[in-house]
Amino acid sequence: MNDIIIELSQLLQAVKTSSDEPDIRLLDRRIFELCPQKVDYSHSAPLDPEQLVSFLEETDGLLNDYSQQLEQWQHTDDEAPLSLRQTLNTLAENAENASLQQLAALYQLMQRLIMHPQSRSNNLKALLDEALEIVNDQIEALIQHKVPADFTAFREQIRSTLTALDSVSTVEVDPEILEAFTEEAAELLISTDRAIKQWQSEPNNPAGSMQLQRDLHTLKGGARLTATMAMADLTHQTETLVLSVTDRPENPDEGFFNLLQRCQDRLTEMQEQLASRSIIPAANDLLQDIQQYSGYVPADIDNMDTLADSPAFIEHSMPDMQSISSATPATTKASPQSSEKIRVRADLLDYLSNFAGEVSITRDQVTQQHGVMHLQLEEMEETVARLHEQLRKLEIETETQILFRYEDTVQDTNAEFDPLELDRFSTIQQLSRSLTETVNDLNNISRSMGNLMRETDILLLQQSRLNTDLQQGLMHTRLLPFNSIVPRLERIVRQTNSELDKQSQLLVSGADLELDRTILDRLVAPIEHILRNAIAHGLETADERGQHGKDPVGRLQITMQREGSEVLITISDDGQGLNIEKIKQRAIDQNLIDPFNIPNEQSLIQLILTSGFSTADKISQLAGRGVGMDVVSNEIRALKGRLSISSQPGKGTQFHLRLPLTLSVMQALLISVNQQQFAVPLSAVTAGERISLQRIRELMAQEKPTYTFHGEHYDFVPLSNLLGQPLNLLDNLRQQMPLLLFRSGDVKVALAVDNIDSNREIVIKSVGAQLGQIDAINGATILGDGRVVFILDIPTLIDSYQTPTGTSNLQQASESYQQVAPDRKPLAMIVDDSITMRKATGSLLGRLGFDVVTAKDGVEALAQLYEQTPDIVLLDVEMPRMDGFEFASIIRNDVQFKHLPIVMITSRTGEKHRQRAMTIGVNAYLGKPYQDDELIISMKQQLGNRYPAEQR
Repeated sequence: MNDIIIELSQLLQAVKTSSDEPDIRLLDRRIFELCPQKVDYSHSAPLDPEQLVSFLEETDGLLNDYSQQLEQWQHTDDEAPLSLRQTLNTLAENAENASLQQLAALYQLMQRLIMHPQSRSNNLKALLDEALEIVNDQIEALIQHKVPADFTAFREQIRSTLTALDSVSTVEVDPEILEAFTEEAAELLISTDRAIKQWQSEPNNPAGSMQLQRDLHTLKGGARLTATMAMADLTHQTETLVLSVTDRPENPDEGFFNLLQRCQDRLTEMQEQLASRSIIPAANDLLQDIQQYSGYVPADIDNMDTLADSPAFIEHSMPDMQSISSATPATTKASPQSSEKIRVRADLLDYLSNFAGEVSITRDQVTQQHGVMHLQLEEMEETVARLHEQLRKLEIETETQILFRYEDTVQDTNAEFDPLELDRFSTIQQLSRSLTETVNDLNNISRSMGNLMRETDILLLQQSRLNTDLQQGLMHTRLLPFNSIVPRLERIVRQTNSELDKQSQLLVSGADLELDRTILDRLVAPIEHILRNAIAHGLETADERGQHGKDPVGRLQITMQREGSEVLITISDDGQGLNIEKIKQRAIDQNLIDPFNIPNEQSLIQLILTSGFSTADKISQLAGRGVGMDVVSNEIRALKGRLSISSQPGKGTQFHLRLPLTLSVMQALLISVNQQQFAVPLSAVTAGERISLQRIRELMAQEKPTYTFHGEHYDFVPLSNLLGQPLNLLDNLRQQMPLLLFRSGDVKVALAVDNIDSNREIVIKSVGAQLGQIDAINGATILGDGRVVFILDIPTLIDSYQTPTGTSNLQQASESYQQVAPDRKPLAMIVDDSITMRKATGSLLGRLGFDVVTAKDGVEALAQLYEQTPDIVLLDVEMPRMDGFEFASIIRNDVQFKHLPIVMITSRTGEKHRQRAMTIGVNAYLGKPYQDDELIISMKQQLGNRYPAEQR
């Protein structure tokens, strides 16, 4: 205790003699560290009953005030209010007056928590909640006359948490500066990762190490500026490590690069923690390893900023210029001049892109009206030409009449004037010539308007090009190359290798391909999971690979390539492949397939995308829970993409991710099918042909229609069939229909359409949540006349048509939905906005032997319907977002679910509503409140032998 008093006295004297203003937070932390951490309060003097009752009553009221004040404060952005601090201070004083020192100390800790600048972080909120629970436990112990529990461990937890938070930020940092550093740190760490790879591959070339030093120095400065001390300390020591190696004449060894890569990975983790505003713990283990390896102490480069300009530092750190010139290739290109960058909010870019799209739509409307004016002008020119011709004939006829009448009268009259000069003919002659002049004027005006229209055409064309450039420029600002996430993927591979004690390397090709930043961010998690699965399940250990004659280091390959309007991402490994027999047995055990009707191998492989499906023998942090690949599949589907899997035993597994290119403007073909117009991306079309109706009839008569184009065979199918509509052939066999050829992976399809209306540039618009669930629709566009045209996702339509056995998925779905596995309970879906109805009906069906899923409206029911198909649907009418009639209509128009039994249960028992339900195709109509027997009879009628056997 004397040592503590001496230390406190020295600290106080230092504060008094210092000319600078002391840092209160650092001073508080130092005093906290000096104070004894373990104090025995169990021997406090006992309270008399009256004092205890008074203390408990006042404490109860103050704690209620504290809870209300805390809740109000957490809903604001202000600092902790004075009233909240005063309440805690009063609680602490009361506890001290009652000789409850341990409770008083707890209140003081709570004061420190709410006064901390990062008191709104999740960590401190959790500590505040736990502190309140401890207070309640202390009060409860007093009431029951028990010795209060010691909370020394909790106090240590608070101390370590506050210390970690102080290491993140010991000063008030401008949020904009912190945000700027977060993004700059991400860019710098990408650069350091490249520099490490360059240095490791070319140890004799100083460019990599020099670039690494520059990046680390910049990163350290930014970390210190934002008071991110844990990152600053690690960057500082990493810089020390690099300098310790560059001073040596020999090239760095593998141990150095392994340690350097660990530092790189930890710095990347710190940047991610900084981006999420989480606590950044100090990397003490790495700091010790660095100091042990380098033999340097931290102070060696503490003054780097001041030494950087000194001649000694330059001479020490820069290699000889002659050696650099000899090590640098002669063909080295001059580095491009860096341009200034600004940061723009993503929502602002979205707004500008949408606004530019509206400009394009308006331009299309102007262009369409301009085309109408063109037609009107052409008609005007033709009218003027006809009028001119008629006037010419009139003039000739007029002169003829004048001469004829003159000959009749010349015998009786000795004319002294020319007939054309006679007064009685002058008026009609003047009118004729005036009309001719007027027609000539109209002709000149028409020509002037024609010239003006042509100039307007040029201006509209220029405006169209400028608008396209604007759209593409705005879109390009959101694009990032795939290689921007490669360092993160490599880090995941290294971490997984370390956890599983395996060896593998990640190779990436085509990483320069750019994707939308939002899509790229959403792709990271699925790709990470696939890579983890590949290492955990696919790759063998080094010994096992050696026994099979493989390289001890496993190979993971990511290939990026563009195919038409899609991006194909292939993730492959050279491991043992998928165990088809194990997948089949696990699927049988989980009643996913019928053991007497085993699907083909490709269908079995797709089962690993099922929720809850796993072939792992034991559960670990990386595998065995069955909640991974289904999430990957759902995420790819949410991006309008498709995931397929192929595997070869002993050679590895391939995951093929196909994603549509994100565009705001594209060239498209406007086509017609059964008098409905659709848009098809022009980039998705391989070729086009025209085919006679007679040839179409011949193809349709074949068992498997095949169209041959330039030696390649395409499956022939009318687009109307894919859209669930009949094919209409004209009787005139001389007429032809357009044929569009498409390719999706290994599948090639020739689609017959009724007509190709035009080829134009369109602006892609979102179709909303409900229509977005339709896989075959990839957006919509608005034409100049205001009509909305859907953009078809042709690859998805092709995939839905083609299966490994060559039959239609839609037909299989419509025929197989009634098949129920022998041991599976029938599944009933209850769609009702009433919680009471859902619970009551669900309880009844559960007793009857049904599995039950529920939804509160039609939208939620649709989402669940595509995850698991029920055997019967119990449907309400009046619901939010989508009512029962809309839901039933959608079901009856879907080939996959059109035979699904629907029992409508509603309070609308009138004949009008009943008739509408029956018209839609509802199987049974019951009124609320229903009788249990009535519902059971109705369900038995609809399900037949699929009704639970024990209840028949």
